[in-house]
Amino acid sequence: MKVLDFRPVDKNTLKGFFTLELPSGLLIHDMCLHEKNSKRWVSFPARPYTAKDGTEKWARIVDIPDRDRWGQFNRQALDAVAKFQPPAAETISGDEMPF
Repeated sequence: MKVLDFRPVDKNTLKGFFTLELPSGLLIHDMCLHEKNSKRWVSFPARPYTAKDGTEKWARIVDIPDRDRWGQFNRQALDAVAKFQPPAAETISGDEMPF
């Protein structure tokens, strides 16, 4: 896996969005990097919807239902995020990098 870009965000647990390239060549845009209490995880893109009670919820677009496979994917994606180096022209200051 390889991260192709990273856009920092600081909203609740969300620390940024990134594009992930899988070994097959498949690109997943708008992957999310989250962090809370020194724990980090990724999530697939999701679409918002309004629940019957009026609250905003998020529906998964893509999922890995097997818990073990999801854990493996999450670890590999986090490793790819940690290895990401933006091109020199797009260098992000240390204050903006979530890792």
